[in-house]
Amino acid sequence: MEAYNDRMEGECLLYTGEGRFGNQEMRRGNLALKLQMEGHYPIFVFEKKPPGRYMFLGQYNVTSVRRETQKDVKGHRRSVFLYKLERASVLVSLPKEIAEKRLLF
Repeated sequence: MEAYNDRMEGECLLYTGEGRFGNQEMRRGNLALKLQMEGHYPIFVFEKKPPGRYMFLGQYNVTSVRRETQKDVKGHRRSVFLYKLERASVLVSLPKEIAEKRLLF
C-alpha cells in the first residue's frame, strides 16, 4: 500500500508530508517545508521514475499546509500534513517546445 497520496489539483501539487507510519509530526522534512513557506524560499520538485531516475517538475513555492486523514502503509488511518505547492514564475524564457518538455535525469 502506498503511504502518500500526492496529487495535482489544477496547476498545484498537493504533497503529503514525511512519515509513512502513524500521525505525522512537525519535524525534519515537514518542518523544513513549513519554514520554506514562511520564508518564501522556492523548492525544486522531482518525480521519482524507475529505475533510479528522476524527472524535474519545476520550481515551486509552498503556499499552505493543512491536515488530512490518509492511510499509512499498513492501511491504518492517520493524520498527515498536506502541503500545497504552486509553480513559481519562470526565471528564464525558454522556447515553447523546450519549456513544455519535462527533463528526465
